[in-house]
Amino acid sequence: MDEVVAERKVEVNAQAYSHIKDIQGSFLQATTKDTNNLILKYEQWFFDNRLFQPGKFPTLWLSIRANVNKYARKEQTKDTEAEELEKLNKEIHETVCLNFSVETVLSITTTI
Repeated sequence: MDEVVAERKVEVNAQAYSHIKDIQGSFLQATTKDTNNLILKYEQWFFDNRLFQPGKFPTLWLSIRANVNKYARKEQTKDTEAEELEKLNKEIHETVCLNFSVETVLSITTTI
């Protein structure tokens, strides 16, 4: 049974890495709406595989999801200050790009 769980964790970790790299690329190159849609596309996968995800991955995923969603909503509001959007953009960038650097993802995924 432990072998089956370990195999599942390896599979989910590889998917987690792939999904977060997709989101990272989208965040850097696409619109906030596109990034938000990509996160929603992976939503079912996230909740279906939550038990097999590495360490702090679920917490970081939920943080990215919440901040991208918040940014998309504030971006649509006309009275949102540019500084507020920039601050939120920086938070998202730090979470996506710094917390999910290759080294971090590899260290998260090797702690099965």
